[in-house]
Amino acid sequence: MASSRRTGALALTAALAALVAAWLWLARDPAPLSQPASTTPAAGGPQVVAAAATDERAGEPPEPDREIVATAADADAADAAPVLRVRLRGLVPEAPWTTPVKLDLDGRDEEQDRWEEHEARATVDEHGVAEFPLPAWVAFASRQQGRIELEDPNYRPLRHRIRGAPDTGEELVLDVEAIAALEGRVVDARGEPVVAAKVSAFALDTRLPGDTEVGSTTTSQQGTYHLEAAPGVRLRLVVAPMQPARISGALLTGRHGAIADLGVLRADLLPAAVDVFGTVGVVGQVPEIVLSDAATVRGVVRWPDGTPVGKAKVAGPDLWRELLRGVTNTFDAAVWSDDDGRFELPARPGECATLELQAVAEFVLSRPLFTRTDPAPAEVRIELPLPVTLRAVRGAATIGRAVVEVDGKTAHCDKNGELRVLAIADHRVRATSGPHRSQWLRVTPHDAGTTIDLPLTEKLTRVLVGFEGEPEVLGAHFASQRAGEGTVHAELRRRPGAGPFELFLPAGGQTLRVEAGRGEPNAKWFVPITKWVEVGTEELELRWPSPFGGRPNPSIAPR
Repeated sequence: MASSRRTGALALTAALAALVAAWLWLARDPAPLSQPASTTPAAGGPQVVAAAATDERAGEPPEPDREIVATAADADAADAAPVLRVRLRGLVPEAPWTTPVKLDLDGRDEEQDRWEEHEARATVDEHGVAEFPLPAWVAFASRQQGRIELEDPNYRPLRHRIRGAPDTGEELVLDVEAIAALEGRVVDARGEPVVAAKVSAFALDTRLPGDTEVGSTTTSQQGTYHLEAAPGVRLRLVVAPMQPARISGALLTGRHGAIADLGVLRADLLPAAVDVFGTVGVVGQVPEIVLSDAATVRGVVRWPDGTPVGKAKVAGPDLWRELLRGVTNTFDAAVWSDDDGRFELPARPGECATLELQAVAEFVLSRPLFTRTDPAPAEVRIELPLPVTLRAVRGAATIGRAVVEVDGKTAHCDKNGELRVLAIADHRVRATSGPHRSQWLRVTPHDAGTTIDLPLTEKLTRVLVGFEGEPEVLGAHFASQRAGEGTVHAELRRRPGAGPFELFLPAGGQTLRVEAGRGEPNAKWFVPITKWVEVGTEELELRWPSPFGGRPNPSIAPR
């Protein structure tokens, strides 16, 4: 028995000795393979203490004589995060940029199956540059998109859209436009604030193109306004009293407290105008603008059988002629008739007004219809002729969506190939659908209530027009004219990256003019082009140089 106890004690002692020896072996230097060896940093390099690697001894405190130091290359890699540089072009010395630039990005991390988001703000330095360090996921995330927002008191607000991963290899240049800020208040004859009045600025400087509106806003609930307009030129502020827009009874408020309007004139107040001068970097204070009381002209628009005509657009041009003389002919100061055909317009008390019916929804009005009223306040009735129905046909089939010219104005037929025209006088009409066109036909007021077919018998030639350089042309208005004939107009749009514009023109020599069309984001830089072209019977492809002059922004894209 004693021998057995001694044997057990010896075995226990041997086991303990083995454990101690194993512990001493594990504690020896060098470090285990799972832990990276320490490296001496380069001279002058950063002394950054890194966290110990995780191994089978996780949880144990690091040994005091085994500090792990990162290399200079490691620190440089950490500092080399991608940076997006944004340069603001167009800054003026009188008005340095004073507010942060905002960046929003998002993208999809497919490996982690999640969306990543990044928001940042950066200040603009004295050179007009803002720098945004970007997160690491911009290097691999898919479906990236974002925007940059710029808003400063001395410049027009700008929002730039980012599609795809930001390009950190090149500086992003954004054009900014300096503005003159004008502030004031609009009241009625009793000193009460006029809410949602439209304040529009027109340039009186002859160096700018005609009909140039250089700023617009609406008044707040207190009648105040903050207008951003072109600096360094004389301006005429035209104030139009408008009906405020509401949703569930609540007013819609925008920047600087501006209340949205319905686009409908108030009939109880007269418009007014004042000339001012705007200076960049200075908020100009405009004297209070008082709107006088109006006498109301009430009217109704009807068909010959007495049926009311809803959505008819009526204006009183006499009211605006003096206010807008020399600045614009296109200011929209009109009202629309309601479902009962009724409308109201402001007029000067005791004066006769000339009313202009400008449009009727779902119909083509060949030319305006004028009506003279009695001294205001007054009531008036406007009667319209029955429409003439025009049909584009080829053989026995009607052609939907055909284009119809009415004395130089163009409109589209509906899907059934029909177009309803209000013939106020004698007119020439012609239909076109792709490479097919009709002859000119005459339509008169005596054709009211009838249907007239326009057979598409003439063959046209397909003409492709492309523009070289950047930015891309996205909206263009083409006008072609053969000797002794009228001008043919085409308003065309294309998507970014799409092919050239497609026209269909008659054979023969003709002038072809192109200018900025609706939807062209760089319209103000578009220099019109006029060329003589010879069109044969075979397809013709034209390649013209970029029409943009000045400083167009290649980054601008349609919303």
